[in-house]
Amino acid sequence: MEHSVITRVIRVAKGVFAPGHLGELTRIVPFEMVDEVLAATGRTQQRLRLLPSRVVVYLLLAAGLFAEVGYLGVWDKLVAGLDGLGLIRPSGTAVWQARIRVGVAPLRALFDLLRGSAAGIGTVGVWWCGLLVAAIDGTVLDVPDSPGNAAYLGRNRSQHGTAGYRRSAWSPWSRAGPGRSSTRCSAPRVRVRRHRRCGCCAACTPG
Repeated sequence: MEHSVITRVIRVAKGVFAPGHLGELTRIVPFEMVDEVLAATGRTQQRLRLLPSRVVVYLLLAAGLFAEVGYLGVWDKLVAGLDGLGLIRPSGTAVWQARIRVGVAPLRALFDLLRGSAAGIGTVGVWWCGLLVAAIDGTVLDVPDSPGNAAYLGRNRSQHGTAGYRRSAWSPWSRAGPGRSSTRCSAPRVRVRRHRRCGCCAACTPG
């Protein structure tokens, strides 16, 4: 039986930055974009370590693709094709400390840069009367009766008085088509019902 061999060339950085990639998906989230959000959020490393901030971001992104193997298993996948570079496998504690150091701000900034519909003007099935179709839904969740929730959400009232738990209304929405993006926001139940726009996140804008 004859076999075909397919060879792909993946661009990686030098030294300790080499594990920071997503294979072919790196063209969607390039090095320059990650470095830009790290600088914008003040999360660029102050000194060069085993896990630079850029590598940590790619590790967290890859963890979304391989959630079942754990962070060290994800690391092994990132360096699987990088034999001969002398890369050191970090400990679980080192990965945890790196995650704390980088935080969530760079990932949120990356999401804001990348989210959006890839549907073109000629894409069939995602447009109606010149408008991009979106799905909107909503639900209500009970949340802890903490001072912070009490100040923001208030207390729900009904014909029987006030409810025992605070309630938060969630309104997720998603655009149709390839590359569709989804956003969710939460706000006091009454505010969402009355104004239809909570104003609690950047995605909730008029129109």
